[in-house]
Amino acid sequence: MPNSSLMLDHVLAHAEQHTDRIYLTQPVGGGQVVNYTWAQVLDQARRMAAHLQSRGLAPGARVAMLSKNCAHFIMAELAIWMAGYTTVAI
Repeated sequence: MPNSSLMLDHVLAHAEQHTDRIYLTQPVGGGQVVNYTWAQVLDQARRMAAHLQSRGLAPGARVAMLSKNCAHFIMAELAIWMAGYTTVAI
């Protein structure tokens, strides 16, 4: 029987095991970077998911996202999944 767990399930399980490890590193210019731990990423994603759900979208709704390749793209993708929606990348 194939494993039917979702990518989000794997992310959540990994985050639970590696809470304080750096997950994403975002260059911000001038030789500076911002590091995000698993806990910080999941916190931001949960906040975004709550906001999306507050907008009254139907379960399974498609959410379009236009973004550069950056840490917040990953956070937004996770948020959309957490909220029960589907990402449409533009």
